Amino acid sequence: MVFWRPRATLKKYFKQLFGYTRSDGHGKLWFRRQIIRYTSYFVGLVLLYLTFTKSWVFILVLLLGMLDYMRRFWLRWLVFSEKLSSAHKILGFIILPAIVAFGDVAKLCGWPVGVYERRSGKIKFEKF
Repeated sequence: MVFWRPRATLKKYFKQLFGYTRSDGHGKLWFRRQIIRYTSYFVGLVLLYLTFTKSWVFILVLLLGMLDYMRRFWLRWLVFSEKLSSAHKILGFIILPAIVAFGDVAKLCGWPVGVYERRSGKIKFEKF
């Protein structure tokens, strides 16, 4: 089992996730997961656009999708925050979607950089 601790600042957290997915791009890892992430955020942006231009009903679909996506993160938060005060638990529960989205942006940025570096030959793999 592998465990990694997220960095303490948003800047360091962004760099951490960017680096992880950049190396995934180098190694041709998690292609399906990346495509799902790009597709999900694209659909979310389309639904947000339709909410403002067509009907408010589209926001309901967007919120349902977000709630489904966030479910596993909130469940993890409940375990992680077990010893925290109620105020900290609630605050964490509220800001968690923004932190997850921020991390996803880092991943969305890192993976194509890694793919580009692999395809252009800008990385050198170690020989074992």
